[in-house]
This record gives sequence, structure tokens and C-alpha cells, in this order.
Amino acid sequence: MAQAIETPEISEFAFGYVMTFSLSTMHNWPGVSGWTPLFAPYMPTQIKEKVLGIDVALCSQSTSFCLQYKRSRAVVRAHGNLIEPAYWDKIGVPMPLQYPFYRVQFKGSGDREQRETLAGLEADFSAWPDIVVAYAAPCFHTYKELDQVYRQGMHYPLNGNSAPRSAAVMFKASDFDLPDGEDHHISFDGIHPFGFRHSEEVKTLGVSKIAELAQVERGRLAERAPILRKVLDRYATKKRFGQVRSEMTLSDILRFFGYNPIGRRPAPDELSLFLSRGLESTDVDLTDDEAAVAARFRSLLQQPVGFFSGADVGGETPRSILDVITDLFVADQRAIQLIGSPILTRVTS
Repeated sequence: MAQAIETPEISEFAFGYVMTFSLSTMHNWPGVSGWTPLFAPYMPTQIKEKVLGIDVALCSQSTSFCLQYKRSRAVVRAHGNLIEPAYWDKIGVPMPLQYPFYRVQFKGSGDREQRETLAGLEADFSAWPDIVVAYAAPCFHTYKELDQVYRQGMHYPLNGNSAPRSAAVMFKASDFDLPDGEDHHISFDGIHPFGFRHSEEVKTLGVSKIAELAQVERGRLAERAPILRKVLDRYATKKRFGQVRSEMTLSDILRFFGYNPIGRRPAPDELSLFLSRGLESTDVDLTDDEAAVAARFRSLLQQPVGFFSGADVGGETPRSILDVITDLFVADQRAIQLIGSPILTRVTS
């Protein structure tokens, strides 16, 4: 007789590779045009994975994803020893999940500590809604299905018995606990927007919902920059990563505008010359025309955000353009501590 529960034919790494590849090319999904990664997927070392609790970070100017990958076992038919139908029979309610449904196992202290770390990361980043911190698991378990998803794309639904099945789901560590030191599992079918840990409901995000999140308008980065800086500052302080510079030097600002001042003096006809001299404390050697341009640039950096567009910046003390640039700079210094690379600017030192 065929088994009721089938073990996965695929490794966690294989699923993670296909999921990462599909999310990285999400701008090719139907209806998802605004999501593009800022840099290659970040995959931490084993040491940093224990600190962060994730397998991959995919960063975008809209929604970013910090994910811990799991693989799934498939429950393909009813069986008297299954916990899920037994619970629902006990309370006299038809089981909401459809066969086949899937289980992600949590066993031992390692999975428990991983869940606590991921839940902590989610809480630390809660003030920055642009980041989704979650587990990701497949709604399939065979290599044939993996190959189908890889060739067609994660956005194509798989065939269910009565409804299309999402190829994968995400669920948050904060939506469930792992009590009493025993083994547990989260059950889901990829059809309904929920799963269960026994009777405890766990919200799941299918691929269509993930695509919706990727399209969410996040507002102007200038307005969100101080929040991001504060979130990363608090997280880095909590993890004892050490201090970073809170002010930008002349070289930092020039790099922000795409000019590397090290190693050569800019030609007189380059805009970079005006930027450089406009930020210097003295106007020695400037011609009258250069001095005028330099003074103008210096004043522009002190203008409130929205100056160029004419937008109403509001507030009693509007933030200057230089304030915003500095927030992005500091946030990126924290990003370098976390993942080894800036995520918003060109400034790497």
C-alpha cells in the first residue's frame, strides 16, 4: 500500500536555488513590472546565518525579502494516524486542507533556535514595512515538480485536485510557537491562505500574494530614509557590530554623486569639479564662474526635500537633501556590517 506521507525528493538547497532564481527575476512575472533587485542575492555564511536566521536576502527599492528556506513532506492521502484530520474530526468540522497537503517539520533545539532568531529579526525590522522576514517552503516534493517550476517559473500554479496550487508559500515565525520542547510541523496546501500547527492557524502567503507585495508603492525613499537608518542602527547595536561614522566626508558625498575623487583631479570642464569645490571650505583658485556654481550647489544641498519637485515637505523643520543623503549613507554603513555591501548608495568606505 502506498504511503500516506511521502518524503521530499529534493534538497533544501535545490528548492532554495529555484525560489531565489524565480524571485530575482520577478520583474518578468505577469503584472510585476516594478520589482528589480538592487544587487545579487545575499546568502550569508553559516556563522552569519546563525546571527541573522536567514538563508537569503533579496533587496529591492520596493519590497525586500529575508527568507529561511525549508523543504516539505507531502501528505497524499488520508490515514488514521494523521494529526490534522483527527483534530478536525474531534471538533466536528471538515478539515480545511485539501489533499495533497504539505508539512514543514521543526525538530530539536536547532529548529527552535532558528525560529526564535527569525522571529527576532522580524520584530527588529517591524518598523520598516518594506522587508518581509519569513520562512519559504514548496507546495511540492518531487524532482519532476521542481523541474516544472524551474522551467515555467514560480508564478505558474501547480495542479491541485480541485483548485490551482501555489508553487510555494511564505509564513512568518511570529505566527506560531514551538511549545514543550517536542517536534512540530506546519501544515498547508498552497490553495488556502492559511496553514496550521495542530489547531493553531498560521497565515500563509502564496505566490500571487508575494507578487502583490512586490508591487506595493512604498512612498518616497527620502521620507523613509530616517526610519531605515534607525532600524539598522538599533539592530546593529543589539548585535554589537560596533560604531559607524554618522557624518559624510567630502569624498563620501562625491562618491554618492558618482565621482571618485581619489587618484586624479577632475578636468575643469567636468561637473565633478564644481561638486568638489562647492563642498570645500574655501573658494581658493576658483574663477568667478566656478565660485558661483560652487556656491549654488552648496546651497542646493541645504534645501528641504521636495525643493526640486515643488512638493510640500511639511513639518516645522523640513529635512535637507544633505540630511537624506546622510541617512542613506549611515544605513549603508550598517548594511556593509551586515552583508558586506551597501544597498542604496555607491559609497563603500
